[in-house]
Amino acid sequence: MSPFETFWKIYPHYQARSKKAMSKAIWQAVTTVGHEATVTMDGGRLKLDLRATPEEIIIGAKAYYMTMETFEYSAGCQVWLNQGRWMDFDDAEEQAERYDMMKENVRRMIEKKKGEGNIHRLS
Repeated sequence: MSPFETFWKIYPHYQARSKKAMSKAIWQAVTTVGHEATVTMDGGRLKLDLRATPEEIIIGAKAYYMTMETFEYSAGCQVWLNQGRWMDFDDAEEQAERYDMMKENVRRMIEKKKGEGNIHRLS
């Protein structure tokens, strides 16, 4: 799986708010040559020069996921990337580790339930 696809799988999408093609284009720019984004704040414009490694963005996405109370209020993926929000977390590494432990625990619970015959497929 490509780093972008890993990121896309982790990111907390809500309904059709996230646009995959646009998100991938921003991802490519940020992780290769850099991406200049213009943000309007208080009537003024601010230019951001965003650059990051795929790993930095993935760690930020895991931290974002772990801090969400509900996905209903999550930013569209392309907005999140365009605003450099992977940089918003002082404890991103710790949150990413919590995310990985949570996913592993869920995987183990599913495997255990499969072994007990408690998970049934819908036909």
